[in-house]
Amino acid sequence: MADKLRRAVAPISRTLALTAIVAGVAIGILRRSERRKQAEDAALDTSVQTVVQAARDQPVTATAAAASPEQPAPAPSYVSTLASVPTSSPLARVVAFMRPGVTPTVVVLAILGAVTAAAGFWLLPDTTVPQPVTSSVELHFDPEHPATSPIIVELWLSLGESSGPNRHSETVLHVDLKGPDLAHAGWSLFAIAPKGFHVLFDSSSRVDRYDASSDSVLITPGAVRGGAYSAALTWDNLEAGALQVRNANLAAAFPSFQVQNYSSGDGREPPQPQVSVSRHLRLTGDYAFVSGLPPDEIGIFLWSWRPVTGQVNQPLTAADAMTVVARSATEDQRSHTAEFRSGLAFGIAAAALLSAVQEFLTLTTPARRRGVGP
Repeated sequence: MADKLRRAVAPISRTLALTAIVAGVAIGILRRSERRKQAEDAALDTSVQTVVQAARDQPVTATAAAASPEQPAPAPSYVSTLASVPTSSPLARVVAFMRPGVTPTVVVLAILGAVTAAAGFWLLPDTTVPQPVTSSVELHFDPEHPATSPIIVELWLSLGESSGPNRHSETVLHVDLKGPDLAHAGWSLFAIAPKGFHVLFDSSSRVDRYDASSDSVLITPGAVRGGAYSAALTWDNLEAGALQVRNANLAAAFPSFQVQNYSSGDGREPPQPQVSVSRHLRLTGDYAFVSGLPPDEIGIFLWSWRPVTGQVNQPLTAADAMTVVARSATEDQRSHTAEFRSGLAFGIAAAALLSAVQEFLTLTTPARRRGVGP
């Protein structure tokens, strides 16, 4: 418990230390300006006293002399005397009104409130569930080489790290195809997916912008040995792909899949072999299922759904795009800790700012400025 509390308070302590340094510098500057302000105020008081004394020494006007002895002419007041003093611009009057309230204490409290409020917003975790853009994958066969044999399709969404010296987190959509007809030329793979991906290990791909939120890619690998091919669409941003992670929440959007045999134009219907589509989700962490289509098999880091079967040129309704939401218990605990730190920072900021406002209003009250009252 002590370690958790120490880790929770550590960012606030660093924020307060930085605030103390900034406040120390600000106090030094403000003290110097305060001494200059006091000298200006003393000069202003001397000028006002001179004006008041001059007003008192003026002879009584004719109207005042005509007043009866029972009702003597009123003596010139402090306010009426100040009214005869030439006024400055509105901005200068505002500055003169606020100047008594801008003290080192008020400035330090304001800086403390602003810095801790910024720290509170920085520490506040985003607990919303990601909403990946819907994807689609289509396998096309030319009329000269239509698909005549069964096709097996496996769609993989993976969360992991890239290989190489610059390791970073990434999400990958794998499309694995198996079928004898892939050993012939004349077929292509077309996909529409969230923008920002690149295709691995395939020089025949061409990525284009599809719309504001999606990119499209056309892959024409030609004839492949053994009738097996795999395409990999990779996103380097964990919040931009078909699989997105935001703190404790994970959303995996599997694409829809369809196989198309184009007609040769001779009036004959193209072949309609069987198509089988399987979906797998590979994770790294203690994620638990939250919503969507429940997986049929749940392993340590692998979730799988039973294969969906259909035919070429027919929509695979059961293989339509679907989104699965999961949550990590470890990351969820970290989010709660971040929320506690953020709330602590907001509490300190509110107390500091309220104290600064109260002190400012107290110092700028006219009665207090004239030295009347507590």
